Amino acid sequence: MSEVNIVEEYISHLCSKIQQQGLRDVWLISDKLKERNSNDDCDVIVLHVEKVRSACQVYYGLKSNPSAIGRYDFKLKSNPKSESVCALLKLKEWESVFSSTIRDEQYTLNDLRLDVADWVEKLKNVHLKSHNHFFETLKVYLHYTGQPIVSFREQNGELKKIKPIIRKHKGVTLDELYEFGKEKSLEFWNRDFTCKITLVKTYWKDQLGVYYPDRETIAFSEHMNATQSKKKVLDTMLHEMVHWHLHTSGKEYDDEDFGFIEECLRVGCGLSQSSSARRAYVMYKSKT
Repeated sequence: MSEVNIVEEYISHLCSKIQQQGLRDVWLISDKLKERNSNDDCDVIVLHVEKVRSACQVYYGLKSNPSAIGRYDFKLKSNPKSESVCALLKLKEWESVFSSTIRDEQYTLNDLRLDVADWVEKLKNVHLKSHNHFFETLKVYLHYTGQPIVSFREQNGELKKIKPIIRKHKGVTLDELYEFGKEKSLEFWNRDFTCKITLVKTYWKDQLGVYYPDRETIAFSEHMNATQSKKKVLDTMLHEMVHWHLHTSGKEYDDEDFGFIEECLRVGCGLSQSSSARRAYVMYKSKT
């Protein structure tokens, strides 16, 4: 067997052990490969490891010939979802239960940590290994947008994030939003409400709803609306309806347009609090 084949066989054997373990985290893979490599008495040395989508690229060299650099690619193995920490500890079920429960105004990140910890603790005797691994890697923090994050790692090193809703209000359903839209569209504009409404899981820091003119769709963030009263959500709905009505009527419909400001004041909904919209409102008032 040639020297090249011996080297490739060694690297292949080294990487196959990583595949069998089902590791997914590139730093963990790199540490494991280099640790195993350093324990072997051979000419091959693992230099660098990169993860590209679901594959791993291992760069290696030879101690006897530092200028000879090679690369070996292998696919990362996916563990069955039913065997994951998330599945065994029923964390998606916890997220659903948690996010549907109304919390008081003083609810903190520490309360969130205690809640998920209490859930997992109940499964300790059933899935001890997953229980221990979860607590070893658990982090609870706020994203820069203000969104709460519960993160942990699977047994294979893969980072998982759960984004629970710290609900302060019951929330407004899609059916309620559509009913409100139909009622107000007839009341203010004597027309059928044809706009689409959707709830998204995106966490918006500074806005409750958005109108997308290219799709004629009003989108609401589930996370943001869970922190607002029904009155505030419906006020936002009416504001977005003004965007929709003016847009589909061929008129100017941006927050800074005087025609938009005038229509919002007429129907009695709030205005955007962005700096440009506030400046536009001051200019509008000075001219009326």
